[in-house]
Amino acid sequence: MLAPVISEDTPLLMDDLTTPIEHKHKRVYKADICALFFGIGTWVLINGMFTQLPLLVKTAPEGWSLPSYLVILIQLANIGPIAYSVLRIGFPQYLRETCLIYAVMVLGCVSMLYMSIYYQEKSSLFSSPHSSHLFLATFLIALVCCTSSVLFTPFMGKFPEVYLISYLLGEGLSGFLPSIIALIQGIGSPTCVNQTLANGSIILVPQSTEPLFSTQIFFQILLCLMFLSLLSFVGLNNIPSVAQLKFLRKKNDKIPVSPNSPENNSLQTDFHSTPSDKITPLRYALLLLAQGLVAFFSHGVLPSLQSYSCLPYGSKAYHYTANLTNMTTTLACFLAYFSLVKRIRVIAILTVIAGVMVTYSIVTALQSPHPLLVGTVLGPVLIVANWVLCAGLISYIKLCLAAIFRAQEGKGLFWYGAVNQLGSASGALVIFLLVNSTTLFSSVKEC
Repeated sequence: MLAPVISEDTPLLMDDLTTPIEHKHKRVYKADICALFFGIGTWVLINGMFTQLPLLVKTAPEGWSLPSYLVILIQLANIGPIAYSVLRIGFPQYLRETCLIYAVMVLGCVSMLYMSIYYQEKSSLFSSPHSSHLFLATFLIALVCCTSSVLFTPFMGKFPEVYLISYLLGEGLSGFLPSIIALIQGIGSPTCVNQTLANGSIILVPQSTEPLFSTQIFFQILLCLMFLSLLSFVGLNNIPSVAQLKFLRKKNDKIPVSPNSPENNSLQTDFHSTPSDKITPLRYALLLLAQGLVAFFSHGVLPSLQSYSCLPYGSKAYHYTANLTNMTTTLACFLAYFSLVKRIRVIAILTVIAGVMVTYSIVTALQSPHPLLVGTVLGPVLIVANWVLCAGLISYIKLCLAAIFRAQEGKGLFWYGAVNQLGSASGALVIFLLVNSTTLFSSVKEC
């Protein structure tokens, strides 16, 4: 006989009420696994798509400016969380959180399937060829990823905190896993070969070695990961031993641990519980300005300039940069979990260091196709190291700023989020206009 499905409105049975509390709070590893794979579905599609840019820019009609188009589409997808927030405030009676999550995740699977089939198709937009199907698919998967930020985490908040940590670990892996898969996929450096034209003249054309598997197969792998995430969400709602954990969530609940876990397990520490001193209004404003600038460059400017900054040093340099930056961002999140700086002076120093790295990235992009140290052994090493370390440092700074604003009374995190989105959108718009309406950035001829 099938076990009964437990919903949010199902009352606990009397047997549950008489069960000793230590039995009710035993670690349920099925819930950890489901929460982990559920978290992977947050940003795996967008992160995975960006790892394929070294291959996509070679065939897309937009060429090296393709990332700037994609960044704009991702910013436009913020209409999803905005619409949800408005509905939640004005019409909460019509919202069904679980149903919405199912709809969002199904949309993610369908959008990824659509992208894997039609990403190479082109059509005419504004009298010039464009990757219209890739654009549409990007907007849809960005809509899924952006909306997951306001849907998935509140849902996991119904569970005891240890499962929220498993979910956040999965969210970190949503950037790490696509990068590992892309590194396995590999990308060859182009070689120049002779090609005879119809008039008999001979020219040099680039010929790239084939990766281990195609971009289409990579997108299909992302589809499988998203479908696995959807199945994990089904498990969170329908496996009885997992679903009933939502009823154990209390206002001041403790993190349940395995009977074999030591009492001083690091997971028992509330890593958000240490308050910081209140800061003055001037420092508050300066920290908001710093967060806006960090978002302006990290989410808006740098993703659009990565191809101009890295490709002159070779396809491998671009390939490693695109993948290792995702991995470093994930590692920075783990570092912040164990050690988070809240001293404003230290954060200011880290921000200045990140600013130097950002400046180097922008300078090399402006100098394309002949940036600093191009054609040397040191050049590719330096550009990859700069981008990777910069991505990790910026991610760490953002988490430190979030911790400071969380400790302030009032709407600290609200303003943090608002400034973050404003900075990201502004950066994306500015760099899109500069890349596509000026001659500041030039692509390199591979032969």
